[in-house]
Amino acid sequence: MRVGAIDSVYDADASKPRLRRRPKSHGIAMKLDKIDIRILCELQKNGRISNVELAELINLSPSPCLMRVKRLQTEGFITGYSAQIDVSKLGRTLTVFAEITLKNHRQIDFARFLTTVERSIPSSSAILFQADTIIS
Repeated sequence: MRVGAIDSVYDADASKPRLRRRPKSHGIAMKLDKIDIRILCELQKNGRISNVELAELINLSPSPCLMRVKRLQTEGFITGYSAQIDVSKLGRTLTVFAEITLKNHRQIDFARFLTTVERSIPSSSAILFQADTIIS
């Protein structure tokens, strides 16, 4: 599961980017500008891009570009970088369906459970209904 995708910040179908506020660690909201959104879009396309290449793409000099990237990391807009893996190269794969019943059905318990599953099994999906048959 991807966390923090740019789609939630930038709507490609809209005529203007939607700015989204996220709280800073000390309670003040940070506002994204067009340059921040462009940085996030480029980093989502290529997380391994060098700072110099990124700066050229968004028409900034390298130093201010790096400062913005670090600020976006500090503020939690960038939560990490990952690799896209060709699973077919790994050989045989196994898909597992597991039925899990929680003792408590409170929203907080369910949220805690989903967080644990997402951390442990990155490609997990949750199906939130009862069914007689599941076909994959």
